[in-house]
Order: sequence, then structure tokens, then C-alpha cells
Amino acid sequence: MIKTALCSKLPALRWAELLVVIATVLVCAWATYQRNFVWKDDFNLWSDVVKKSPEKVRPYNNIGIAYKEAGHIDVAILHFEKAVVLNPITIEPYINLGLAYKEKGLIDKAIVQYRKVLSLQPDHADTHNSLGICYFEKGWVDKTILEFEHAIRINPDHPDAHYNLGIAYSSKGWYDIAYIEMKKGIELRNR
Repeated sequence: MIKTALCSKLPALRWAELLVVIATVLVCAWATYQRNFVWKDDFNLWSDVVKKSPEKVRPYNNIGIAYKEAGHIDVAILHFEKAVVLNPITIEPYINLGLAYKEKGLIDKAIVQYRKVLSLQPDHADTHNSLGICYFEKGWVDKTILEFEHAIRINPDHPDAHYNLGIAYSSKGWYDIAYIEMKKGIELRNR
């Protein structure tokens, strides 16, 4: 008797379980559908993250990157500056500020940002390379050469630093060594 009563309730429990599973799937599907609007592009995604995490560096840095890539340099700079304020020991916002300033032609401001990066992480080869480019644009060829050489000491396989060093050597009339460095840079890029 007990066995038949339990068996008669079993199908009802199965239907209840099935309804719970269906309801869960529908709720998850609806939530996924709604999240697709947030994930449709970098601006929406990182704007949403900034709203939800206004005290974190990464969202401001990443939305700044999205604005910079879209050509909105001034807006990007504002976001990078906010990221720096939130955490002044994180190097990525300084690097991105330097890139944005350089893109705007504000070489002196870019130099300041790259020097901040190097004060936090002296062996950052890409930043030495970027600083060397800024120095070259200012006409400071000797400083340029030192930065590219430093980048190469840190990373001997840095193609841009080798190529840029070749350009700097060439500007001083040192064509033989310039050729060697430029060739090395091209070879490293083609690996």
C-alpha cells in the first residue's frame, strides 16, 4: 500500500522538477538575451563595468582604450587620468596616457607619462622604446639612442627597438651600424 502511494506521487514530483528546470532555463535565456545588449560593443561593455565598479582601475583603462581606438582621444585621456588617480602604481594607464598624448602631438606630456612608468618599472622595454621615439621627435638623438639601447639590453629580441635604433644611428650618419640594427629589427619582425 505504501509502495503504490509513493509511486502515484512520483509522476507529480517529476513534473514539478521539469517545471523548475524549464523556468530556470527561461530565466537564464532571458538574462543572456539582456546581457547581449551590454556586450554588443566595447563602449557598452566597459561603461556598464564602470557603473558597477566605479573604484576600479581596469574598467576606466579599458574604456579609455575603446575611446582611443575610436579616435576620441580627449575622452580616452579623461578615462586614463581617472584610472591613474584610482591607483597611481598601475603602469597600464600611464602607458596609455603616453600613447594618447603622443597621438595628439603632446610629446612633452607623453614623456612625463613614460618616465612615470619607468619610475615604477625601470625594466619595461616597450616604454624605453616609446620614450626613445618621443626623444627622437624632440630632436634629442643622443637620449634617443640611450633609450633604444636600454630597451634592447632588457629585451634583445625587441624588433622595434632595433629598427628604431637603426633610424637614430642613421640620423647621426652612422650608416653601417644603422643598417645592421634595421636589418636585425626586420628579421625579428619576420620570425
